[in-house]
Amino acid sequence: MFIYKTKKEKFNQGLFALKHFLNKLHHKIGYKVEDMTTNNFQKFKDEILNKGYMSISLDGCNKTIYESVGYNVLARYHYDTIHYDYDLDFSLEDETKVCQIQIEQITSFMQKEGYTNQVISYASELIYLDIIAQGYFYKHNNKFLDDQYEFIYDLFLSDNYAKLVKGV
Repeated sequence: MFIYKTKKEKFNQGLFALKHFLNKLHHKIGYKVEDMTTNNFQKFKDEILNKGYMSISLDGCNKTIYESVGYNVLARYHYDTIHYDYDLDFSLEDETKVCQIQIEQITSFMQKEGYTNQVISYASELIYLDIIAQGYFYKHNNKFLDDQYEFIYDLFLSDNYAKLVKGV
């Protein structure tokens, strides 16, 4: 068995596993890439009911951990389906619940696919940073990140995510 020794290798292996999951993603509600989406949860739900599909924005898709617009759209789709299915709004409290559910779903998939617990851990850390760390950033700066990839990659490599997990 090959053991990933550097943090960069761990990051890349976790990302590979996430992409594998996203390639297998299916949901009863489809999506379309559209310019306009909302940050209002009720409007988000109403839009899905009225249109019959979910709108996914390309805003900020060029600088994410997923390394391509296509994978980032799939990641957003997965994330938004959890918001919709579990009726969880966009508050930091509900974002945490979305993150937990997403990690549970990804963990279940990866276990069935034979991924090691280490790789599942790397992928889970990336999901946590992608949702929760960015949520904290938004809460404290009242804006979204300009470069999500750099922010998440730097946190992952520096072990500062451990401080976020412990609430430090």
